[in-house]
Amino acid sequence: MTEQITGAFLRGYACMAEYRDDEVIEEYKNNPLIEAFPKRIDKSELLERIFRTPYYNNNHRKLDLEDRLELIDQIYDEFMQPLPSHIDLHRAIYSMIRRGYKGRNPLSPSYTRQLAIGHEKIWKAGIDSEGRNLAGISPTSSTFSLVGLSGMGKTRSVENILLQYPQVIRHETYKSEPFIRTQLVWLKIECPSSKSLKSLCNNFYMAIDRILGTNYYAQYSRSREDTFDKLAATMSHVASLVNLGLLVIDEIQRVNKGTSGGENRMIEFIAELTNTFGVPIIIVGTFKAMYLYKKSLANIRRAIPVTYMEHIIDRMDNKQQWNLFLGSLWNLQYTKTDTKLTKELSDTMYFETQGVLDITVKLYMHIQSHAIIKGGDERITPAMIREVARKSLQLLQPLFDKFRRGDTSATEEEFEDIKPKWLELNDYLKQADHRVEVTGVLSNEHKRTIQQKDEQKIIKKLFDHAVQNGLEPLKAEQATNSVYQASQGMGDLNVLMETLNKQVDESKAVVEQKKIFQVYRSREPQKR
Repeated sequence: MTEQITGAFLRGYACMAEYRDDEVIEEYKNNPLIEAFPKRIDKSELLERIFRTPYYNNNHRKLDLEDRLELIDQIYDEFMQPLPSHIDLHRAIYSMIRRGYKGRNPLSPSYTRQLAIGHEKIWKAGIDSEGRNLAGISPTSSTFSLVGLSGMGKTRSVENILLQYPQVIRHETYKSEPFIRTQLVWLKIECPSSKSLKSLCNNFYMAIDRILGTNYYAQYSRSREDTFDKLAATMSHVASLVNLGLLVIDEIQRVNKGTSGGENRMIEFIAELTNTFGVPIIIVGTFKAMYLYKKSLANIRRAIPVTYMEHIIDRMDNKQQWNLFLGSLWNLQYTKTDTKLTKELSDTMYFETQGVLDITVKLYMHIQSHAIIKGGDERITPAMIREVARKSLQLLQPLFDKFRRGDTSATEEEFEDIKPKWLELNDYLKQADHRVEVTGVLSNEHKRTIQQKDEQKIIKKLFDHAVQNGLEPLKAEQATNSVYQASQGMGDLNVLMETLNKQVDESKAVVEQKKIFQVYRSREPQKR
C-alpha cells in the first residue's frame, strides 16, 4: 500500500476487484460495488495500523546534540496515537460506503433508468414525499459532519482511516460476464480558498482527473454561464460515472456566506447531493463552520437525511484519554536523563496546552529542544514546561487564560476556533432531532443540555418511581426535585434512580421510626 498526499487531494491505492462471497446482509448481495469492497478491519488491527511513531531506542539519548534535535523534528509528522474516537469514526465511514452503494447497484434497472433520465432533471425534481427521486430510487446514503476545535486531528484521523481501504477498484468481469467499471471508493477534497461553491465543484473535477486520469474539469467547468444548480447536477453525474462511494469535504469553514448564497445553501447542497443521488458525504471543519448549522434549523430539517450524524470535537479533558495520549507521546524522549511522567508534569502540560493535541505535540518538542540546548542533565521539570510555554505559546496564552477562567469576553473572530458560542450551540443541540455526539470538554455541557431538553420526562419518571416505591406524592416530589437538582441537570438516568432509591429508603426509614416511636409512646404509663 502506498500513501501520498498530492496538494489538497489525498491519494490512496488502486487494485483489481476481488468479489467477496461471505456477505451477511441480504440486501447487499449481488452488488459488485459492495462485494468488491474489502472486509471490515477489526478493532485491534485498525488500532495497530493507525498507530504511528518514529523508530526509537534508548541509544538515541547518547547521540550528539544536532542529531537529537533532528530526531525531535520527526515527532510532529510521524507520531499518531489512536483513540477510542477513531473506532467510532471507522465504523461510520465503513458503513456509509456500503450503505451508499446499496441504493446504487449498477446492475439494477433503476440505476440504468436514472442515467437515461439525466441528472439535471433528477436534481431539479428532488425527492418525493416517500423519499424517491425521479428515477424511483430511494437513496440509502448518509451524511456525517465532523466539526470541532482546530488542532484536534480531525483531518488526520479521517485520512488515516480512508487510507486503510482502496481508493480505486477496477472491474473487468463479474460472475463470468463483462463488467468494465472504475469504482472510486472515496474522494477527499478541500474547500478552495476562493470560498465559492462553484469553485468547490471545480475542485471536485480536478481531484478526480488527477486520480483517474480523466478530463472532467476541462469538460464541465469551462463555461462561466453555468448556474450553480447545473454545475451541481453535473457534479452528481460525474459521481455516478465513477461510482463514487464517499465524498469527504474538508475545511468546510472556508465557505463564504455571501458568495455561497447564505448559511443554508451549503447544507441544502449537501443534503440534495445525498438525498437525490445517494452520494454519502463527510464534511470536516472547525468551529467556524457552526454558522452552517446554527441558523434556521427548522427550514433545513426537511432536507437533512434520516441518517444524518454529527460529531462535535472539543479539546481533551484531563482524564483517561489525555493520559493515554500524553503517555504515548512522552515515550519519545531524547534528553540525556529519562524523565518519568508524573501527575504534576501531566497536569502542567495540560494547563499550558488546554488539551489541544496539536499544541501538546509542538510544546513537547520545544521542551525537549530547550532542555538539550540548555545542557546539564537535561531533566524536564514543571518549571521548564512553564518557561517554554510562555515563549512558544505566547500568542495563544491570552486566549488560554480566558479559557481557563471561563471568560467569554473574547470576540467571535478571536474565540470561535477555540470554542463555539455556547448559547448558540446550546440552542442548536436542543433543537436537533438527528444524532449529535460531543467529545472532549464540551461533552459535559452537552450531556447537561440533552438532559435539560428532556427535563420534564426525567422528573416524571423519577416521581412515578418514588410513588410506586411507597412514597407519598408530596414527599415523592420533594425527593425527585432534590435528586435532579443535585445532578445539575446532567447524569445517567439509572444513576439518578439509584440515588432516588436511597432517598426513598431513608424517607421510609424515618416514617417507620416515627411509627415505632408512636407505638412506644402509646405503651408508656400515663403520668398523673
